[in-house]
Amino acid sequence: MKSKDNVKTRFKLYKAGKMWLIAGTTFLALAGLGSVAVHADSNNLNTQSAQSTVATNQDVKVESTQSQDNNVVTVQNNDVTTPAQSDSNKQDNSATDSKNATIPAQTDSNKQDNSAAENKDATPAQSDSNKQDNSATDGKDATPAQSDSNKQDNSATDNKNAADQANSTSVNSDTTSNTNANNQKVALLAADNQPDGWNTDHTQYTQGGQLLTGVHNIDGTYYDFDENHNIIKNNYVQSQWGLWYMFGDDGRISTDVTAWSGTYYYFDHSTYLRVDNDYVQSRWGDWYLFGNNGQVASGVNVWSGTYYYFDPITHLRVDNNYVQSQWGLWYMFGNDGRIVTKVTPWVGTYYYFDPETYLRVDNSYVQSQWGLWYLFGDNGQIVKGLHELNGKQYFFDSNTYLMVKEHWANIGNEWRYFDGNGQLTSTDFVTSIANGAMQTWYEYGVLPSVSIAQAICESNWGTAAPGNNLFGIKGSYNGQSQLLWTWEVYNGQSVHIKDWFRVYPTVNESVNDHGSFLYENSRYNNLLWDNNYYSVCNKLHQDGYATAPTYANTLINIIHASGLDQFDEGL
Repeated sequence: MKSKDNVKTRFKLYKAGKMWLIAGTTFLALAGLGSVAVHADSNNLNTQSAQSTVATNQDVKVESTQSQDNNVVTVQNNDVTTPAQSDSNKQDNSATDSKNATIPAQTDSNKQDNSAAENKDATPAQSDSNKQDNSATDGKDATPAQSDSNKQDNSATDNKNAADQANSTSVNSDTTSNTNANNQKVALLAADNQPDGWNTDHTQYTQGGQLLTGVHNIDGTYYDFDENHNIIKNNYVQSQWGLWYMFGDDGRISTDVTAWSGTYYYFDHSTYLRVDNDYVQSRWGDWYLFGNNGQVASGVNVWSGTYYYFDPITHLRVDNNYVQSQWGLWYMFGNDGRIVTKVTPWVGTYYYFDPETYLRVDNSYVQSQWGLWYLFGDNGQIVKGLHELNGKQYFFDSNTYLMVKEHWANIGNEWRYFDGNGQLTSTDFVTSIANGAMQTWYEYGVLPSVSIAQAICESNWGTAAPGNNLFGIKGSYNGQSQLLWTWEVYNGQSVHIKDWFRVYPTVNESVNDHGSFLYENSRYNNLLWDNNYYSVCNKLHQDGYATAPTYANTLINIIHASGLDQFDEGL
């Protein structure tokens, strides 16, 4: 039973015929019986929820009354959804804010190749110049909670019941109490006489003669009024239904990107609820990621099974850039914004990023996503040309970046041979004459592979070449010659004889003179400018260059074994 101290009397005018009468009404002085907005900084949410006459469970339906107050939002338990249940189009809820994101280098659990979200054209250079606090929204057609038709105004009482209650209530005879009751009566009479609508400074709204509290639909949007009937601005508050909404600097409910408490949030255009873990397009057309606390993302963030990077200033997704994360580590992000692994082009070269740690790999010979192997140096860039690895010399093609194996390569104007393991092999003799052999083609039309093979065959790799005479050409060179023993075959018999042989200052001059010799002797004209070494070797034998019957096959075998045909490529 309530004490007299908790019962107060007010008087209300009502019309009887053509006369105005004053009826006494009683009302409860206990706070919290009406619809009260709960603020984000409140410490009494549980108490307020217990005092509220509005149900807040998941079966709450929100409708608008048509019979009494067209703009007052009320709640009825009819197993219908609340605004929180109307957001059916959420995307993948895997996003996290930068503070809770797992360092990419520490995990490989999310390495699925999922496509990035929209906005392939967004770049880190774009500035988001319009991200001021535009929290005012129109929301003309949307409601925060789908309207409720059964809510009654708890602050108003039926005239008949009020009169009955007034007649049954004892008025406190204490002078002070009477004075307070009279003051309260005057205030209520003033409110009842105030016309519906906004007050002069647009801070309170009267509807049906009553000042509003809680969230209400006014002029096609929503406003929230505190327990003192004052409009709420620039705050994130809990409604009478238990759901949280943001109200902007003009008091209207917020949608889209909204600045608050030092960061940005996104509020759904239909439900007005905060959007978490989603990549959404703003009213400016730019796309932003909002984490599991609703805050706009920056730095490295997980979303849709991979990692993305969002600029800390613009909050836009960064594409095609090598950037430093919030943990100090550097990562590469591709043209779709996703974090990069394995071989990736960037700034005119290639880099390799570890598939597990996502970090750049330096000084390592690794297998690419295509199965091919490449070497990356101490600056992370892909290697080309001659390079030392584990104390061995290797050569990487300048166009393909692949390691050269069983192949000759021109290094510093010198030809070097790399064996089946790609290692540089001692081939000083071929190296010493390769350039001269190439020159004979351009001057005389003698195939380089054949010239080198003849030099190898007739000088035993340069070990049997007195006077640098690699080909055993008889006569004199610039007046220089020497008398030497030699074997000749006549009529099928080998004969050991002495004859005069040319003397050269260098082995390259010997190679050049050999080309000149073939060019100037008409019987060898058939082999000039022929780039097929099989054909040239056989023509040499047919033309009588050497008397040995296996001479052609000997040259062909040398070319095969030493890869000399590589000198003929492109001729």
